[in-house]
Amino acid sequence: MRKAPIPLMLCAVLAVAPLAGCHKVKARAELKEGNQLYKEEKYKEALEQFKLGVQLDPTLTFAQRSVGLTAMALFKPGDKSRQNMQYAELAVDAFQKYLRAYPQDAKVEDYLVGMWVSSEQYDKAVTYLKKQRQEHPENAKYNQGIVGVLIKAMRFQDAFDFVADKAPRDAGLWYNVGTQAWSKSYNDPTVSFDDRTKVVDLGIQAMQRAVDSKSDYMEAMVYYNLLYREKAKLTLDEKVKAELIAKANEWRDKALALKNKGKQPTPKPSAAR
Repeated sequence: MRKAPIPLMLCAVLAVAPLAGCHKVKARAELKEGNQLYKEEKYKEALEQFKLGVQLDPTLTFAQRSVGLTAMALFKPGDKSRQNMQYAELAVDAFQKYLRAYPQDAKVEDYLVGMWVSSEQYDKAVTYLKKQRQEHPENAKYNQGIVGVLIKAMRFQDAFDFVADKAPRDAGLWYNVGTQAWSKSYNDPTVSFDDRTKVVDLGIQAMQRAVDSKSDYMEAMVYYNLLYREKAKLTLDEKVKAELIAKANEWRDKALALKNKGKQPTPKPSAAR
């Protein structure tokens, strides 16, 4: 009897299956080589190996993390060249692919947002964080992340407005806005007089809300004092300056009083009888 011919489709499957297996084995080998090159800090060569590995076997989603980290290592903040921005886009794309498979990896989520911030794509970072905040309203880290990115972008008013709208009783967020406002005024000589005035006034308002939300917030009181001293630098009116310094001293003294209150003297042991 003549054997029935094997269907053409089955033939095709039988031919392709070993080839697919070879691709998977080769993909793993490429990733292994990439890991070694990464350890040796040969990032360009490592990146090519990782990219080849995921091309050979797209199911190896975990390897997108390696692609992203290597592209991030090659990226140089402040460099707007086409090649450098391509590294940024490659890192972002790889981290997003990885997170679709492993959404609970908070570290990679931080890398993704950090990559947008480093490449000055602040709006993309804020949009992503706001979406995550909507999906996970119980997680306070997204509020902190949004405020942090807005401050990095020098959008102090937006940061202030966000806290006022979404977390008005969060003393820590108000403190963050206030301390960064002080840092900008104190440490950045390039800020114009008008902008410095706005930033300092915003910082003072933020610190007021911080201590309103937490009456024993000693650290906020310290920066409240420092912000008033920054404001005093911005006026030539000696009477106004004296009033601002007096206000600064008032908050400094409140902070010191709280600090000293926490230092309870160690009771002396009673004399032996």
